[in-house]
Amino acid sequence: MIGIKFVIVDICQLDTLMQHCSVCASINSVERKRVGSVITYHTRCFKHDHQFSWSTTPKEKNTPIFNILLAAAIFCAGIGYTTIRKMTDAIGLAFFSHQTFYSHINNFTAPILRHSWIRMREEIFKDLQSKDDLVVSGDARFDSPGHSAKYALYSIMSNFNNKIIDFVLWQKGFLPGEMESKSCAYVFNRLVEKLGVGKVRIFCTDRNPSVAKMMRENFKDVEHAFDVWHLAKGLRKKLIAVAKKHKQIEGWIEAIVNHIWHVSSTCGGDSDTLLEKWNSMLYHIRGKHQWKEGKETKTCDHRTYEDESEAKIDWITDESAFAALKKVTHNTRFLNQLKHCKHFVHTGNLESFHNVILVYASKRVHFFYENMLLKTILAVLDHNHNTGRASVGTKTTFSKLRKTYQLETKYEEKCNEWRANLLEEIEKYAKSPGLLGTEEEEILILSPPHDVPRNINSVPLPSREELELRRNIRMRAAEHQIE
Repeated sequence: MIGIKFVIVDICQLDTLMQHCSVCASINSVERKRVGSVITYHTRCFKHDHQFSWSTTPKEKNTPIFNILLAAAIFCAGIGYTTIRKMTDAIGLAFFSHQTFYSHINNFTAPILRHSWIRMREEIFKDLQSKDDLVVSGDARFDSPGHSAKYALYSIMSNFNNKIIDFVLWQKGFLPGEMESKSCAYVFNRLVEKLGVGKVRIFCTDRNPSVAKMMRENFKDVEHAFDVWHLAKGLRKKLIAVAKKHKQIEGWIEAIVNHIWHVSSTCGGDSDTLLEKWNSMLYHIRGKHQWKEGKETKTCDHRTYEDESEAKIDWITDESAFAALKKVTHNTRFLNQLKHCKHFVHTGNLESFHNVILVYASKRVHFFYENMLLKTILAVLDHNHNTGRASVGTKTTFSKLRKTYQLETKYEEKCNEWRANLLEEIEKYAKSPGLLGTEEEEILILSPPHDVPRNINSVPLPSREELELRRNIRMRAAEHQIE
């Protein structure tokens, strides 16, 4: 538990306290000044001319330490300046300007955040370099919904400890082409160079065709696996669409999607076994649990049904429904993708990390590159400090997808001690900036991969006069429509 260091005081109470001299108790003349959230008093008693100066917080080179810490605490908690400003204005709390806030962030918080991530990154790499046959997962997260993204954050996670190993923030306009494949190639190549060739055995991603092509051409010694979760999600969507025409399929969607997880986890890393188990589904859904394949007799893996329970199952008997189902589940493209799931690797923990990013960087708010980078570092620190939490029971939740209640694992509360440690380092840095050296590697890793474009729009900015003319034309057209 972090001890209490600061309290909020009514300014009238402070004025009352300063009315009398602290030496002779006579009446004072009081001068009060405010810098951000810090108040400074200068008093002089009328009787003996005793002079006294007092501030609500210590200062470092005329900068109040509390202002620096408050800005850092707000930023590190994922709270935006506008949100906190609304609160301080509503309650009448002394606060600093937008310019001061980001000045403190850039001068004191940013260097510590960068240094903390580089230090953590080095520790993770040091741990992984002692291991062989590493399995890592990668996924892209775009900064806005739809197809208008400015940034693509590509993160790589170790499946050994579920920690983010490395990431790159890619802005539209760095290079022509798709952002996901470009950012993936950049950060994965950096990972291989850092760990050494041959260390990474499996790299798991979603089914992005550009990423798959990049892996085939540039990293032939690394086995490219597809994420089971993304494959199952895509299949579910297609089955739901088919079930609108063939109602008999609807009751089998959940079982078929679960079968992907089953065959991937029980095939032992063998693609032939995986496909054999997957093909058994075509017999099972029609009520056939034993069949011939050449000279061999095959059976389903499940226990034998009792006659009563089997009679209650709505087996697929409609030939058109079966044909439509088979077209979705056994087309060549899907089967080739399914083979990439033989190692049962998924990016579920990376999706959880993407949810952590939302705490610090909402998709509904625009951030400039440097600010987005710092918020990403915060999310990485938060995630990495909270991996491996022990389960403490279960909780009841409602699944919107399945439209049913279910039990989910409940974990320990997240640790916030890392954030308090960050603020301690920021305070030390504010008092002694020379303590933190800037290494060349740190600059290279966190520098943008390419020059950051000033404008991501492909259309040049018109003159002010042209924009005014366009606006007037629209306004006149709107007036005519009203008339």
